[in-house]
Amino acid sequence: MKSRTEILEGNEVVTVAKEDKFLLPHSTFKVLEYLDELERRLGISKNTVHRKWLEDGVECEVLSPFGDWRKGKVKIRLEFSPDRSMAVDEIRQGIATGKERGKL
Repeated sequence: MKSRTEILEGNEVVTVAKEDKFLLPHSTFKVLEYLDELERRLGISKNTVHRKWLEDGVECEVLSPFGDWRKGKVKIRLEFSPDRSMAVDEIRQGIATGKERGKL
């Protein structure tokens, strides 16, 4: 089963353990706040070519082991991978909700 991931880009709020803080002095933050701090630390302003790394991505080629070169774009982003147990809980909750509504 392939893990599903979500790209975090906006007003989502993230909290991490205090010992895992990185870039920001606090452990709970909005994704936009984090990306803004990343831009600041990398010296990326609104008018630089480096901004493409965070927005549209930059053209590249990727070579995977035992594969061919593939053309595409590379982009810096935050990605969330839910715990597998949480995904199972969501499915169970959906089944329970469907039973309550008489859909199952």
